[in-house]
Amino acid sequence: MNRILPIATIATMTIATALSAAQADPSYGTNAIPDFYSRAYAQDLLAGEIMLNETVLFLGEDDAAPLIFKADRILSVRSYGLDVAYEEGRDWILDKQKNLLRRAPGSRMPFFTEAEFYPDEPAPGVQTFGCTLPGRKKVLFGERDTFTSRQIAVTYQHGDKWKGPAAHDESKAFAPLLARLKKGQPATVVYYGDSITTRCNSSGMVGVPPFAPGWPEMVHARLRASTGNDKIGYVNTAKGGMGSQWGIDNVQSLVVDRRPDLVLLAFGMNDMGYTPAVYAAKTAEMIDKIRLGGDAAILLVPPMIPNAEVDWVYRHQPEFEGVLKELVAKYRGQGATIGYANVTSVHAAVLARKRFRDMTGNNVNHCNDFSARIYSSVILRALLGAE
Repeated sequence: MNRILPIATIATMTIATALSAAQADPSYGTNAIPDFYSRAYAQDLLAGEIMLNETVLFLGEDDAAPLIFKADRILSVRSYGLDVAYEEGRDWILDKQKNLLRRAPGSRMPFFTEAEFYPDEPAPGVQTFGCTLPGRKKVLFGERDTFTSRQIAVTYQHGDKWKGPAAHDESKAFAPLLARLKKGQPATVVYYGDSITTRCNSSGMVGVPPFAPGWPEMVHARLRASTGNDKIGYVNTAKGGMGSQWGIDNVQSLVVDRRPDLVLLAFGMNDMGYTPAVYAAKTAEMIDKIRLGGDAAILLVPPMIPNAEVDWVYRHQPEFEGVLKELVAKYRGQGATIGYANVTSVHAAVLARKRFRDMTGNNVNHCNDFSARIYSSVILRALLGAE
């Protein structure tokens, strides 16, 4: 995708009630579709006292799903598409002692059976990969809504605070850029990476309800809103399945020639075969090419954690964030406007509180609507700070 996202498009996709109003109203739950571009939805995922549309996926009729925060009150339990509301007692029960959302006996909420999710041999037309779990031969894979069609979105009030790693604030480094944007100067932002940056598997990208945007769109909308500047152009030249070598080979035409003011460089998921040192060297080569072409600010975005149950995908990705931090220090010493977003460490901390299946788009390495908000919230904190 390579297009400018006009502000009218962002306004059109602001559906139904604003989330800020929902947070002020304890009866929230009847307003199913939030403002996908609001600060509370796209930017403050782990802040505040309302968790909106945290997703879960049940494995078996009697499964119970953990929640990130201790739920004081459930405000709504809905289908992933937000078009079906489920009832307490009839469909779900909150186990407050263990902080688990349980399926009630006879619940209407969807689930996977163990045989579907971990088949010994897949049925015709079903895609699987080898599984790393003892006693499991295969684990299910699928794109579009294979998994999200059975995920559930939970909105709840909580009093406890996020105790994991905070999203890293790099706004001081980007202050000169932000100052220009706040003056209304035209600018171009290029989003460059792999399939996660193409927006896989956000519901709006795959064409299923609730048609939520991907993380680049949320970041861009909030960047415009925060600076009050509707002259910030959106260019997304990411391509699915690509790694940092492809990034090097195409950075001139897909980034430098677009004359960007800000580049979000988001490779790593498909670089699983590289050591951190090799990944760092390839990222540095892209940075060098971008800097030779102009004085664009650069935000380095490491990947989320892939599914460790899949036998080929989980390798060195958790180590990449650390070497990006080192690159930032190196290039700042050379006068570059550069920073990094600690997506990996925040995603890992959320993953320590949930199951991978609860927030996946394909059960391997793609976001769903919830985990896309981990990207957007961490990236926005890196760029804008706490505001």
